[in-house]
Amino acid sequence: MEYIGIMNMPLKKISAHRHVGSGLLAAVLVLSACSSLPPQHRNATQAPATVATTVTAGSWDAVVAQLGQTATRLRANGMEAAPDIMTAVLDLGQIRVSSSNENAQITRVGIPNRMSGRWTEPSGDAEKDRQQRERNRANANGYFEGPIDLRLRFTEWAHAFAVVAPDSHGRVRRSLLFFNAEGREILRLTLANTAHEAAFDQLVMQFRSDDQSAPPLQPAGTAAGAATPAAAPTPDAAIDLAAYHAAWNQITDVHQFNRILRDFKLGREQALRLAPPGKTRELAPESLQALFDGAAARGLPIMVFVSNGAVTQIHGDPVHDVRRVGDWLEVEDPTSLLRVRIARVAHGWQIERGGIYSVDYYDADGQLVTSLFGVRSSAHPVPTEWIDLVKSLPGADDHAGRRLN
Repeated sequence: MEYIGIMNMPLKKISAHRHVGSGLLAAVLVLSACSSLPPQHRNATQAPATVATTVTAGSWDAVVAQLGQTATRLRANGMEAAPDIMTAVLDLGQIRVSSSNENAQITRVGIPNRMSGRWTEPSGDAEKDRQQRERNRANANGYFEGPIDLRLRFTEWAHAFAVVAPDSHGRVRRSLLFFNAEGREILRLTLANTAHEAAFDQLVMQFRSDDQSAPPLQPAGTAAGAATPAAAPTPDAAIDLAAYHAAWNQITDVHQFNRILRDFKLGREQALRLAPPGKTRELAPESLQALFDGAAARGLPIMVFVSNGAVTQIHGDPVHDVRRVGDWLEVEDPTSLLRVRIARVAHGWQIERGGIYSVDYYDADGQLVTSLFGVRSSAHPVPTEWIDLVKSLPGADDHAGRRLN
């Protein structure tokens, strides 16, 4: 079966047709029809789904221009309503989700998971249960693992819109678009089935804002994820390296790394450069291509994180189809599309924290482009194939690609 992307073209061909659509909103939103997913991923009431999309510069202007027509302003305002909107989306069945930063983008199709088990069962302690409900709401009660894997920082969500508009074939597409305070798109969701159209319309009615005018925006560079140079908070000479190295060597969970950055007031790439001996290695920019090619050759599942300060989306599948399209490296399968602007990658780092190996890539301004991890499981708690691949990547001073230890 051939999977269809933008304007009913095969996904293999979409890269040559990034700018399509007759109207401004259609061109930017790319709400186009496509063929069905395989039978195991759909039912008789599900409509075509697509993973094709574009980086979304200009979508704010396109959407606000359609307020009162095809676009409806919703209440979002950070923690006030955005978590409840995203919780309601869990009732919409199969969706297409796309998020990006300046240099990377993930688009995936699937049904997001809902929190269950110990996260939702009463404990018998009313206060403990109340606190757990608050934590669950802060995570929109779902979106962990599964085909749609998101980490949501709602304090950086400012504006939301629903768009109900026909595509180039006259079929109505229903989408939700979320923006930060600067008007930068942070997440878009498109309904990818017909069974839940009434539920989508009810969501729009429930969260419709009384004010349907275009909201004011903050100046550029003031919201989370703004593309501004990442200056090191503390000069190298002022850092207590012995204490910093001791803290690193005590890491038992990679999530402890962010606390160490805060404690020592370190920039992220600065922290990698000053890491304990043997814990990091600078990689050549072209190692990103080598990493994906190596994963594809091995059929190796990897986790790719793309964050814009408000949303982190995780692509966690085996790598198959890898191709270079102009400035972009694309990794595609029928239900997902990962794009990295490889021409903007300036630095890469191999990292080992608490026995976990990962790779970071940064642009010339020190902005994180993407982070990559191996996939661990109970059967394979230490993904040795991933570690071997990472250690084989060409170093910054080793463009011939020999292995560095």
